[in-house]
Amino acid sequence: MGVIQRQGSKSTLVAYSFMLIGMLSNLVIYTGMLEIRELGIISFILTTGATFAPFLLLGFHVMFIRYFPKFEGDKQNLSRLYSLTFFGPILFTTLFLLAYLFTRDAVTSYYFAKSGLAPVVIDLTVLVAGIVPFISILNYVCNSLQRTAVPSLLNNLIKLVQPLLVVLYFYKWVQFESVIISLVVFQVVLFVGFFVYQQSLLTIKLSINIKDVFKLPEPQKLISYAAYGFAIGVGGALITNIDTFMVASLLGMEATGLYVWGLNIINAIIIPYAMLSSIAAPFISKYWTDNDMQSMNKLYKQSSSSLLLFCSALYFAVWLGLDDLYLLLPKGDQYAQTKYAVLILGAAKIVDVSTGFNGPIIAYSTRNKAFLWILGVTAAINIGLNFVLIPLYGIQGAAAATLISFVIFNLIKYLFIKLAFNLSPFNLNFFYILFISVALFGLFYFLPNASNPILNIAFKCVGFLTVYAIVIYSVNVSEDFNSLVNKILRIKK
Repeated sequence: MGVIQRQGSKSTLVAYSFMLIGMLSNLVIYTGMLEIRELGIISFILTTGATFAPFLLLGFHVMFIRYFPKFEGDKQNLSRLYSLTFFGPILFTTLFLLAYLFTRDAVTSYYFAKSGLAPVVIDLTVLVAGIVPFISILNYVCNSLQRTAVPSLLNNLIKLVQPLLVVLYFYKWVQFESVIISLVVFQVVLFVGFFVYQQSLLTIKLSINIKDVFKLPEPQKLISYAAYGFAIGVGGALITNIDTFMVASLLGMEATGLYVWGLNIINAIIIPYAMLSSIAAPFISKYWTDNDMQSMNKLYKQSSSSLLLFCSALYFAVWLGLDDLYLLLPKGDQYAQTKYAVLILGAAKIVDVSTGFNGPIIAYSTRNKAFLWILGVTAAINIGLNFVLIPLYGIQGAAAATLISFVIFNLIKYLFIKLAFNLSPFNLNFFYILFISVALFGLFYFLPNASNPILNIAFKCVGFLTVYAIVIYSVNVSEDFNSLVNKILRIKK
């Protein structure tokens, strides 16, 4: 996949390096040095920013990706496009912050009564929600410039900063309030880092002359596309991020801590998808601009098979070692409550990644308005399921709501792309990979357990991954995987 592979491998290497740090933090530092409620508060502050970001971005980031190829060679209009991308979020973030100031007493009283959260926690959460959209814009600009390794590094720095702050708190060098304030300050530092890096790649002036900005060709068309991007972003947030927010609102901070801890375990398995999807979006936009359906079809199929290969391997490895992991964790008996939530969330993520880049393919196509209906229907189902299942089944209910929503969401997207464009993410290799992963998982699952949890993890998890890699390479069902192995081993073919 050319540049996608090169940038993806760099970004994924960075992401997995930080993943190891994040996993160590999640398994040792957070479980041993924080109360579950404290972990819930930190998670609430940071995840709420991600939930609210699409509401404040207004789709202007999607507009930038869509029209960047058109204005790439025109520096004046590119500067106008860049300025317009910031204009909407600046306006709505200002209105959002003002609205919070006028309703602060009501909002903070609700969360204090429901979850015992101090007003300062809500204040900091709102500040994070106001900063995250601008970090997202700069991230998307870097993606459009086909640079993702440094943004990946910047995005993952939180996995160093947060555990460091927790260690300082555990040894009583700082107060818990200082930890959460420092995490908000870090978001500001992160924005500055992104801005400096983006300007080093492409110096674009941010104009405050609104009249000049609207001298862009067909500005109404751009605004219309941004409105479409806004609907996509909001719908996506209601499908992918609303579960954590609703767990916090309905069950409180301790349940949020447990749920996010389990979610962190599962998010590690979809790092390849997170990296490759951000890189692929500008290419998909270009393929539609050039009407290059051959390249689109190739990318769709390769992404589906490759993502299933890597993500299913990690998911089944987690499943094989989960019970032993709980035996080794501080407060393992409490975190064991997350077992079924982890497995259900993992299944949801596998469903999502194994259908390839179906979202961007629809979003950047001429039939993109249909995506609004798909998102709207799925978001409504997801919210309804969360309201019903969370009170009944707790965090397992939230996970089940996510799984059901993801199955519906991806089934509708698959059928739409197949009927509208005659594209499919599936080929014979996809089903070979699926069969191999399930068969090997079944084999290792029913093997006798070792007497020690560490030995059992080594025997089952590492053994499964090793055999899986050997079999996949031997049967040659993934050109991307074999190419990667050959490159690592320096095998010329």
